[in-house]
Amino acid sequence: MNHDPHQPDNDAIEREWQAQERAWRAERLGLDTNGDAHLLRYRLVAHALRQPLDQQLPLDFAHDVAALAHAQARRHKAADMRIEKALSYVLLGILMIALVALIIAHGHEWLRASEAVLPPHMLSNPWLLMLVGCVVLSRVLEKFLPARLPTSR
Repeated sequence: MNHDPHQPDNDAIEREWQAQERAWRAERLGLDTNGDAHLLRYRLVAHALRQPLDQQLPLDFAHDVAALAHAQARRHKAADMRIEKALSYVLLGILMIALVALIIAHGHEWLRASEAVLPPHMLSNPWLLMLVGCVVLSRVLEKFLPARLPTSR
């Protein structure tokens, strides 16, 4: 039934292929099937494929099918992205818990190391700590919030 080059994987597939080709040839040339039920079934399919359609397809049929395929692809992609997004939030939560655990376990060591590098009065200045916190928070939110729309000039 198919005229593409064929590479059989095993004997059963090759036999089916040959039966389809014999049925196609018998239908095309009007040959007798000699009572072979297997060949007759394939010949009925070949006959049906050779018949013209009972009705014409609408002019926008291809457009409608393409739109339907596009909508289905978009739904599948959205479902795939929901899973990835949920797993990303789970991973982010695990990493945040790990960060809090590390700060609890080793925070005093980090504080001593930072005191050695920075003067003590810089660490006790609340405005400086607030500035660092705001910069860190803005960078984190920039990664997770959707991009802003460009403003028109």
